[in-house]
Amino acid sequence: MKKILALFILSLSVVLQASYLPLNSLDTGNDQKINYVLNYGAEATTNGYATYADTAGLSPVDGTGGSPNVTFTRNQTTPLLGTSDFVLTKDAANRQGEGASYDFTIDSAQKSKVQTVSFYYSTSANFDYGTAGDASDPSDVVVYVYDVTNTEVIQLVPYTLDGSGKFTGTFQASSDSTSYRLIFHIAGTNASAWTMNIDNIVVGPQSVAKGSIDVYLGELTTTGSWTTNTTYTGKYWRVGDRLKGRVQLDLAGAPNSTTLSITLPNGYTIDTDKLTQSTSGRDDLGDSWLFNNGTAQITGEVGLNGSTSVRVRYKQVSGSDVTTQSVSDTGPFTWASGDSLIVVYEVPVQGWGSNTILSTDSGNRVVAFKMLKTSGTQSITQAGGETKVTFDSTKIEKGATVDLSNERITIQESGTYFLKSVFDTVNSATSGITITAYFKVNGGSQKYGYYINSDIAASTRVQTPVTDIIELNAGDYIEVYFELFGSSTSVTIQNSSTLDKSFFEGFKIQTPQTIGQSELVSATFSSDAGQSIPDSTVTILDFEDVSNDTHGAIATGASWKFTAPYAGKYTASVFIQLNSDNNWEANEQMRVMLYKNGSEEKRIDLKSMAATLTSYTMTVGGSASIDLVAGDEINFRVLQNSDAAISINNGSSALAHGSIVKQ
Repeated sequence: MKKILALFILSLSVVLQASYLPLNSLDTGNDQKINYVLNYGAEATTNGYATYADTAGLSPVDGTGGSPNVTFTRNQTTPLLGTSDFVLTKDAANRQGEGASYDFTIDSAQKSKVQTVSFYYSTSANFDYGTAGDASDPSDVVVYVYDVTNTEVIQLVPYTLDGSGKFTGTFQASSDSTSYRLIFHIAGTNASAWTMNIDNIVVGPQSVAKGSIDVYLGELTTTGSWTTNTTYTGKYWRVGDRLKGRVQLDLAGAPNSTTLSITLPNGYTIDTDKLTQSTSGRDDLGDSWLFNNGTAQITGEVGLNGSTSVRVRYKQVSGSDVTTQSVSDTGPFTWASGDSLIVVYEVPVQGWGSNTILSTDSGNRVVAFKMLKTSGTQSITQAGGETKVTFDSTKIEKGATVDLSNERITIQESGTYFLKSVFDTVNSATSGITITAYFKVNGGSQKYGYYINSDIAASTRVQTPVTDIIELNAGDYIEVYFELFGSSTSVTIQNSSTLDKSFFEGFKIQTPQTIGQSELVSATFSSDAGQSIPDSTVTILDFEDVSNDTHGAIATGASWKFTAPYAGKYTASVFIQLNSDNNWEANEQMRVMLYKNGSEEKRIDLKSMAATLTSYTMTVGGSASIDLVAGDEINFRVLQNSDAAISINNGSSALAHGSIVKQ
């Protein structure tokens, strides 16, 4: 049936702009479902598709022309759907900049509307899916759309492949164009040969629904009240209207003398109205684990410390009561080189809503796994250091690989995963021991879900649970480790053939894919530092005070920049006033410019002196609209030639400020 429909549509392609087919991918809200790709499955030919060779780069130039080496052909051997599919073939050479494209036309009614691109795919060995969230290391093939009318490259959201077998991305059509080009672009420099099968390519409008935001923000710059001999490593997630942080502190010596607090990254502010207690030191926001160079581990919690930081506390037994005290340079022990702590907390953030526009296509493939210890116990010894936990039975294996020979789970589909491991353990020797358990990814040093059972009495049976939410890529593997501290020689992990006493399980958190361009992206900033602007030197403006940054996109300092989190059209505005100066002479001037990825993109304002003035206060400012793709960096730069350096007026932040907003 699919073949008959494809042949019929191709025969009418001269007069039809879109195919109205009973596809399951796109629903416009009535009985007709629109696909602007007439040849969507190679059921008869590859008509409409062409290979190209653009200048080598992470993104295409226009997706047409050149002398390509790759091929885009029809495959009839075990296709993804129906009787055939497309196959993109790359030889054993670096073919960055090449790819295949397809020209299509949308209806006039779809101008300015969000369009969805989707297709099924599979890849051969040697295909590289890159690093999730790293724009400099995308998948070997990425997906773009080219606006033919406006000669503009549009980056889809998302635009990389994740190994799931189905791609769904979105873009917003221009207000003045109906002519576009779908591009499968080779962005990687992989020199190994591979193939990529593609089927059921769909481009068209889509209804949207509200849903929760769940996104990994990455490793963000983290600081705190300890500034001496202290290294902060912070990784963060956005879950709805809340920021979830996992911060590790490592000491190279004694910290400065103060209680410990940790500042939220990127100028985020806690929405205290959503907390049950808005007083500093109140409200349990998370957990803390304190490590005295391996000789003692103490658990604690995290509390509020104003609106921009959290306070770290530890638990202390006083008689029959358990109280909490603030961590300081001498509490609960004297901190020194080799000591460390881990903090996990979650806080609501001002300006963040819990919902965003979502795609109605969620995939919903079940990805879950569970392995058990059913037939043998395992002894964990102190002398052995960390020990990998062994398992002998598989209970669930869907969308992931349970590898009992290596005691690990291998992920097949990128995404956010919930992991849980519980162990029934017996201490048959001396009292006062401590056991820890945690996950490791790809054998690395990072310990996820770190859990401590401390001061365990002799002949005591305890459960040790480990849980965490981790961002994982296809091909990653996870293992569980135990470590023993104290005077006991060993503890034993128990087994059961009838009860799930000791196990490791997990699943991929299934949520509809977020359409990032529908979410507000904004940043406002100012400066009262009186930055000096040298003569005849292009200078980056450093707005050190960031009052709002919805996506942590700003990096302050001498290389100040805003990094676009999503593709789209942005408005950048700036204003600065210099100190009054008597150096201005006729024809001397000052300009402010908008730079993109290190090159001047827009001239925002230029002031030129018509005559020499003995005293003059120079101001420049304005706004510009700019198209950005995810990962593009922009900043404001100024140039003046008054024959001397002049400082920005530092009387107030109102004299040097700016904003960047996604339209």
